[in-house]
Amino acid sequence: MRYYICCLCISFAMFNTVFAQTSVADGPWGAGATWGGSSPGFTGLNNPIINSYVTVGSDAANQSLTFANSNGRTLTVNDTLIVFGDVTFNITKNNAAVTIGAGKVLIIFGDLEMGKNNAGVDVGTGGVLVVTGNITADGNNGVITGPGSVFTSGTSNMTGSNSGESGDLTALQNSTQFEEVAKYVNGEKEVPLPVKLLYFKAEVSSFVTLHWATASEIDNDYFSVERSENGIDFYQIATLMGNGTYDGLLEYEFIDEKPQAVVEYYRLKQVDFDGVSETFQPIRVETSSVMPKHKISLYPSVVENGQLNIVSDQSLYIHDLSVYSMKGGDMISVGNSQRSTDNAYSLAVDQLASGLYVLKVQTTEGEIFTSRFVVK
Repeated sequence: MRYYICCLCISFAMFNTVFAQTSVADGPWGAGATWGGSSPGFTGLNNPIINSYVTVGSDAANQSLTFANSNGRTLTVNDTLIVFGDVTFNITKNNAAVTIGAGKVLIIFGDLEMGKNNAGVDVGTGGVLVVTGNITADGNNGVITGPGSVFTSGTSNMTGSNSGESGDLTALQNSTQFEEVAKYVNGEKEVPLPVKLLYFKAEVSSFVTLHWATASEIDNDYFSVERSENGIDFYQIATLMGNGTYDGLLEYEFIDEKPQAVVEYYRLKQVDFDGVSETFQPIRVETSSVMPKHKISLYPSVVENGQLNIVSDQSLYIHDLSVYSMKGGDMISVGNSQRSTDNAYSLAVDQLASGLYVLKVQTTEGEIFTSRFVVK
């Protein structure tokens, strides 16, 4: 079972429990984009619902969540929520509830205070609650239910079918079911995937502009921008510095002024300060509208020494090269894309019999050039 760790934000519920705020996108708790509007803040919370990947306070600011001074406040986790501080329901109010869906995750690097009477925590099948501090209900009838797992390094005074004694953090560390959660909790809060990439896209005008954004970064040293003409063999064309550790939206941009083919593939490689890297999926970009046109010439027109030369006014990537006899037949074919040296390419034609031939050159940009030559 795999869990993803990243960041999000939440807003106030409207009209009490009827219109609870719901996260709609990955991002930090305090970012409005996470909620498709404005953030609910970190105090006076009503009934937030987590439907995406959310973290609270990994930047050491606003690390805790505090619920409103009302009965019946709820927290529903339908995905992953990471809180770097406490989660606190008002200790004078009743009927607080935390619900963790099947296979979902709530990690609290602090205490879970459930308020006064009739507090309840329910953990669905395959779900997990991790609290590094204490789980407390200050009144009567605090209960933890559900078939999921609860791990705490502190104490729990709640009762029920699952009273917080599924295991301590040592048991979590030895868990195979929650391996990624264990790595996260026991790895000094270091996220296994340090950068949450929100998007990576391209805009084509008179050049190619690459845009990407992250929802959070941890120990991000730099991004490597890579390009490929065939979607397989990538090479680095630029590096952009990361922002170390940051909890919030960050946007990046890189302009490729000289794409090499009518179709290019771009991808990002993110590198930590310790050299650990992650490579994201490439994107395909049609660049024919920005590609410069080649001026290609051929010499000599009469070949006597078995060597034919193709010369371009700019760097030449040959996708396909063919020589045809005027009598018919494909005599030579070179299909592997390659770059010329000094804007030129030499072709051995000493195996050709005397006669008239046609050379056809197709560049990786899609241009086609043909010319006649004679072999003596």
